Amino acid sequence: MVRITLWSICITLIAGCSSTKYTFDYANCSSEDWQALGHKTAMSGENVRFFDAVKQTCGDTLSPDAQEQFVNGYSSGLFEYCTFETGYQSAIEGNSKTSICPVELYQAYQKGFAHGQRKRTEIEEYMARQKREIYRHKQNQISKKAPKPNMK
Repeated sequence: MVRITLWSICITLIAGCSSTKYTFDYANCSSEDWQALGHKTAMSGENVRFFDAVKQTCGDTLSPDAQEQFVNGYSSGLFEYCTFETGYQSAIEGNSKTSICPVELYQAYQKGFAHGQRKRTEIEEYMARQKREIYRHKQNQISKKAPKPNMK
C-alpha cells in the first residue's frame, strides 16, 4: 500500500513538472541583471520565450527596459552558443539538438552536433563491445571452474 502511495506521489510530481515549460523563481525582479540572465538563458540552450515566464512572475515590478536588456544578452549568448564546439559537446553529452540558433549560425552548430553524434555512437558501440567481452570472459571463467561430470 505504501509503494502505491509513493508511486502515485512520484507520478503526480513528474506530471506537474513536465507541464511547466518555463519557470522563473527570482524574488528581485527590480534588481536583476537582465542582460546577464538573457546571456545565461541562451548559453543553456533555452528558448527566448523564457522571458514570458519572467514577465508573468514579475508583473508590474519588471523594469521597462528589462525585455530589451534580456534580448540583447540573449542575442550575444546565441553567438557564443551556436557554434560547432557547442553542438559537438551537446551531442557528446547526449542532449537533444536545440532549435534556438538563427539560420546564420545554425549550420555550424548542426555540423558540430552531427560530428558529436557520430563520436557518441562510436563510444557507445565500443562500450557495448567491452561489456560483451567482459561477459564472455566471465562465462569462460565460470565454465572452467565448474566441476566436470565424471562419466565412467
